[in-house]
Amino acid sequence: MIRHIVLWKFAPSATGKSREQNLEEAASRLRALPSRIPDLREYQVYFGLLLGERSFDLVLVSSFESRHALEAYQAHPSHQEVATFLRTVQTERAVVDFELP
Repeated sequence: MIRHIVLWKFAPSATGKSREQNLEEAASRLRALPSRIPDLREYQVYFGLLLGERSFDLVLVSSFESRHALEAYQAHPSHQEVATFLRTVQTERAVVDFELP
C-alpha cells in the first residue's frame, strides 16, 4: 500500500478571497474527490494547527493499493481540477509518498 501526504501553505489572499475562505474551499473540493475517484482507499483532509511559521495550513493523508492507483488518482480530471485551484491559492507545497509494510 502507498501512503500519499500533501501539505500546503496558503497565501494571505488569492482569487479575491481571504486565506480562510480559500482554505475552506480547498478542503471542500478535496473532500469531494473520494466520491469521484474509485482508487482511493483512505482519504482524510485536516486543517493544520498554526504553531509557527514552519506550520502548514492544510494536510491531505491518503492511501492507495499501488503506485498505479496513485498515478491514476493524480491523472484523474477531478484531481487535476482541484490541483489547478490549489496552485492559485498556495504559497508552498510539500509531498511525501511511501510504501507501508
